[in-house]
Amino acid sequence: MPTGSSSSNGRAIPDRDHQSRGQAMISEFAACTAFTQAEEGGYVSDPRDSGNWTSGQTGVGALIGSNMGVGAPALERWFGASTKVTAALMRALPLATYEAIALDEYWQPMHCPILPSGLDLMVFDFGWNRGCLTSVNIFLRSLCLQPSCLDAADGAALAAALVAVPLPIWLRGISLADVTTLQAMLGLHVDGIAGPLTLAALQNRPDLRIHLAVLVLASAQILSYRQLSNFATYGAGWLARSSRRRISALALLATQQPMNCGSILL
Repeated sequence: MPTGSSSSNGRAIPDRDHQSRGQAMISEFAACTAFTQAEEGGYVSDPRDSGNWTSGQTGVGALIGSNMGVGAPALERWFGASTKVTAALMRALPLATYEAIALDEYWQPMHCPILPSGLDLMVFDFGWNRGCLTSVNIFLRSLCLQPSCLDAADGAALAAALVAVPLPIWLRGISLADVTTLQAMLGLHVDGIAGPLTLAALQNRPDLRIHLAVLVLASAQILSYRQLSNFATYGAGWLARSSRRRISALALLATQQPMNCGSILL
């Protein structure tokens, strides 16, 4: 059945809820890509970074550099054989090209349009940094979700899956510092212990469920960084970015309506 109603002249009138959802998705995409753009900065040509080489391997191919996090191999794929990617082209990379690559090769493949606000930033920015498959897999594994929950384009299956996970499972996946953050949100005495009082308070605050999911995912992403062989070189920057990503994701959540958890919350 087509969305919306019809006017007297037979032309479709778009459904207001559909319009508002579309506008919200555009706003979310803009917020997330702006964050990542700021984190990546402008043109760089660090020869130690494999993403700056056309081959994707350090020291192999041409050192083209990257801009706004768009690496040399990614830009070559984007333009195809019709355009020779050079350092000059990379330096002058337009914002519109960055956004088009972000939408087609990251935002949509990682199912960001159906992710709750906050989680979309967590998945998108981490995926931009570490790859789509890695980001989605860590999202699913850390939150105890099945891949099939991402199949429905309207996000209904994902919403149901997110509210079906028992809260104690997620509480075990966050650090002491994140427990204190959560306790402060709940208005509890801050002691860093995720005990019965914290669980009971959280059960009475369904609007904070996705906040907890953001904290769980942030911890899993940090662990993933720490396991990389080049963590000694880039680790400090990755951890600082992770902290800013987490803070920004929680800030995005604060501007949104609470997720409708229905009767399957706990």
